[in-house]
Amino acid sequence: MKLNDFLTMELGGRGVVDTNRSVLLEELLKDPTKYIHDAGVLGKIQTSNHYKRMERAVRDEMDMEEDVSRLYKNGVDNLLRCLVATAFFCYSCVGCVGFILCRNVLVFFCCATELNM
Repeated sequence: MKLNDFLTMELGGRGVVDTNRSVLLEELLKDPTKYIHDAGVLGKIQTSNHYKRMERAVRDEMDMEEDVSRLYKNGVDNLLRCLVATAFFCYSCVGCVGFILCRNVLVFFCCATELNM
């Protein structure tokens, strides 16, 4: 969702500016004063329940993207590949398979290996 869409739908259009038409909500969270110049309006926006829910959802999504990136850097680019690799390794080392639920991403690993996350 774009910033102006959020402001229009959830906050009655407070803070809408033409230059913010293509700004992602993630960018607003990084530097809100860059996009909402009026401190009074920004304060009202940031104290609203709509903003707090949006902020939580966007931050959760950003955290999940970081987790996925970390998994990808460790060679886990999809769960099926991870499961197959783990099953193969554990079969050869007679280790057990463990499971980690990392921010809603299920990660499989062998207890005989070290998971570098």
